[in-house]
Amino acid sequence: GDATHLSGIGQATDAHGHIQGTQISLFDVSDMAAPARLAVYRLPFGRSEAEVDPHALLYCPAARLLVIPVRLPGAAWTRPVAGPAPSAMPKDGPHVLPVSAAIVLRVGDHSITRLGTITSPAVPGYPQGSPIRRSLVVGGTLWTLAEAGLKASDLATLTSLAWVPFG
Repeated sequence: GDATHLSGIGQATDAHGHIQGTQISLFDVSDMAAPARLAVYRLPFGRSEAEVDPHALLYCPAARLLVIPVRLPGAAWTRPVAGPAPSAMPKDGPHVLPVSAAIVLRVGDHSITRLGTITSPAVPGYPQGSPIRRSLVVGGTLWTLAEAGLKASDLATLTSLAWVPFG
């Protein structure tokens, strides 16, 4: 943030210590002896690499944008099985593929607001989209780096501009 604000990213827990998902908090640290939490934004059941690696997050001070990669629960799917009944349930049941995204947040003086979500397209090996690992801004373009390629999005509108696959 700035000299009086600090953002924190970690896992939210309930009163019993059960993990509930990614939490982004905004603190007023103008009085270091008594920091105050001003705002919280939660992503239920989410996980972010930014929780343990500060290189995974992007903060643009001029626009007050915070971009973090997250893995969120996806839809249940049935793994294809060989044989005459392709819709048959596999022996070990349905699977849930996590959805990878970059969450774009605006950090205000007393608020955290979600502006949008950027995902990678489905590609071979990544039916839910390639996992996003990092992001950066070049000019007016927000680039997200995924395992299978780069995606360019307009910084102001988050509209997809291009996908550049690796290989």
